[in-house]
Amino acid sequence: MKLTKIALIIAAASFIAGPAFAEEPSYLGIKHGRYVPAPAPVPETFSWYLRVDLGVGWSSLGGNESGFEHGLGNGGGFAREETIFSSPNWYEAKKDPYFQGGIGFGKYFSPRFRMDMTLDVKSADTVNGNATGTYEEHTAPLPGGAPIVGNSIDWTLRDRVDVTDGIGLINAYLDLVPRGRFTPYIGIGAGFAARYIDRTHTTVEERTIGGFPAGMRTWSDSHNETKIAPAISGTVGLAWAITPGTILDLNYRYTYVGAVDSTMTVTPTGSLPQRSKISIDESHQHSLRAGLRWNIW
Repeated sequence: MKLTKIALIIAAASFIAGPAFAEEPSYLGIKHGRYVPAPAPVPETFSWYLRVDLGVGWSSLGGNESGFEHGLGNGGGFAREETIFSSPNWYEAKKDPYFQGGIGFGKYFSPRFRMDMTLDVKSADTVNGNATGTYEEHTAPLPGGAPIVGNSIDWTLRDRVDVTDGIGLINAYLDLVPRGRFTPYIGIGAGFAARYIDRTHTTVEERTIGGFPAGMRTWSDSHNETKIAPAISGTVGLAWAITPGTILDLNYRYTYVGAVDSTMTVTPTGSLPQRSKISIDESHQHSLRAGLRWNIW
């Protein structure tokens, strides 16, 4: 009888408590939600992209001239024995910022690695040369004698060199996280720069006798040519996926461009021609850039 009563009590308790145990478990009074499967990742369906970029920057550039000789005469009072060569410290660069624009074409190789080819053109850097000086005129020596020091020759040199760079690079980028809405990245590039050099040179020499002008000659000419130099770059940036097919790209890029030189010939009326070589130093360019990438297929 006792066993029968115990069984009836247990059955009644189970009937009363059954609905409570059938409810979903809770935590701190809040019921857990039901399990919902996470959506499967959507695979990238594009492999290629186009890009355009605009930027502003600053660079360090310098130059020096060699080969021009002051005092080469033609028998008319500007004697040949005295020569003065140009000095590197006559040339300094303007510190104006430059502007840059470019286009490119690239490919995604993995969720975190891509490469592209870019072509950028930047506004000109200017190197100015300014110098003045004086030397003593020498006449041709008599047989067995020394040159005779004559009158003063005052000279002035003015030079302007504009250097415009077109830079072609092959770039590789590593996304620091898997590509998403915001993706920081780093990149390196290597290639070549076509450096367009546009130069205008003027040198004036004035002969004085007893402090009074006694003749003048002028070399004045212009020259331009394009030289090829190596180029390398490093980039740090952030990509923002505005839509799956359009990405805003903000970055800082450092670019190294190698040194080049250019030679021109200037010939004054009635005197000897002069060859003058301008050497343009290597350039260190720092750019802040903004661009768009379009995923195309």
